[in-house]
Amino acid sequence: MKRGFWGKKVPGIFGLFFIIVSLIATVYLVREGIIYLTGASPSEIPNEIKVTNITDSSFSVTYTTAGGVSGSINIGKTDDSEETVLDERDQLSESLRQYKTHIITPRNLIPSQKYKYSILSGSEKILSEGTLFEVETGPKIDESPSSQKPIVGKVITEEGDPSSDTLVYFSTEGSQQLSTITREDGSYILPLNSLRDGTLSSHFELNNESVIKLLITEGEKTSNVTLTIGQINPVPSVILSNDYDFTVNLNPLPKNELPEESFPKKEEGFTQDPEINTPEDNQSFTDQKPEFSGTAQPNAEIEIEIHSDENIKTKITADSSGSWEYRPSDSLSAGEHTITIKAKDSNGVLKTIMRRFTVFAQGTQVEQTATPSATLTPSPTPIPTIIASPTPTLTPSLPSSITAQPTIPPTGGETSLVGGLLGAGVAIFGVIIFILTRYKIPL
Repeated sequence: MKRGFWGKKVPGIFGLFFIIVSLIATVYLVREGIIYLTGASPSEIPNEIKVTNITDSSFSVTYTTAGGVSGSINIGKTDDSEETVLDERDQLSESLRQYKTHIITPRNLIPSQKYKYSILSGSEKILSEGTLFEVETGPKIDESPSSQKPIVGKVITEEGDPSSDTLVYFSTEGSQQLSTITREDGSYILPLNSLRDGTLSSHFELNNESVIKLLITEGEKTSNVTLTIGQINPVPSVILSNDYDFTVNLNPLPKNELPEESFPKKEEGFTQDPEINTPEDNQSFTDQKPEFSGTAQPNAEIEIEIHSDENIKTKITADSSGSWEYRPSDSLSAGEHTITIKAKDSNGVLKTIMRRFTVFAQGTQVEQTATPSATLTPSPTPIPTIIASPTPTLTPSLPSSITAQPTIPPTGGETSLVGGLLGAGVAIFGVIIFILTRYKIPL
């Protein structure tokens, strides 16, 4: 009796072929990031992202994570593909380690240059509301730095041990923010000779009236410290989780009492981040010279661009309360337009906001609801956007920054599902063919 198709050995070979091909395809898709094996881990999500230590050639990105993870940033002038910069401690140790506190400082940058960057936290690529973070370096200052003494101190735990890898932030009225991280013995140093003012355009000198604020944190425990210029070298020792007002005495404050205007306390009405109040998205105007308004940091510079036939670009300055208004000098053409503003938020990060609006031709009758006057409200902190990304690898000889190879972000969504189902389907089909040919199961 002749054997049928399923009795032959060739289909068995095909079955093995399908299994091998499907396994290879599945492994490839997983390694390329097209098939996601797990979701984002909460321990990898950065908290309290800040930009500090801005100079004409560098800046620092700091944040904390719930769990110990590696951290780095990808940075460039037009995108984030020019280079990868590691945590300051990893650059010193020439190895990639995991921390709960992170401080990453790109160096050798161009003065007054805008840079875009993303954060690599563990295996996750972190963006700002779906777009790259932006920051601008300060201008070059010709005058010589001051001779101000640095802030020097030590942080210990409640058990009396050195509090290493703890972030220390400096702030005083009118100046930029600085940051550093404690060493293994809990000590820290914050140089003040190159301290700049809030606009970054000139050096800032402390005086006897300056009230200095320190925020000290390792993510879970935090201390707020108030002191004067006479107490900065050295700063009295701080037990992490206690708050201090050294302008009064050296004793910790009661747990329910913070120092007056503790860091980074801001006055009411000064907490708003850049925002466009008018127009609302897709708002319509019959006025061909509509008035635009919004909020920003007090006295902040705001770049405005109106995308239309006229393509208007200009810069304005917010007033002392953070409010801004702008009305174009020329009439806008009828049709759809967009307005985009760029301004720094309270952490020094350059934010970009866009609104769409429509201008109707002169004489057009349009039912239009009145837009309420703008009110100052704090803008909610943006939730970091997470994209799966491979962990950066180290070469034996590690410079202060390494060149990043362009990476293709994972496709995700439908590609993940189709790729996974296709690989599984091919594997199952191969197994069925193999079983039928090996065991001659009648159909």
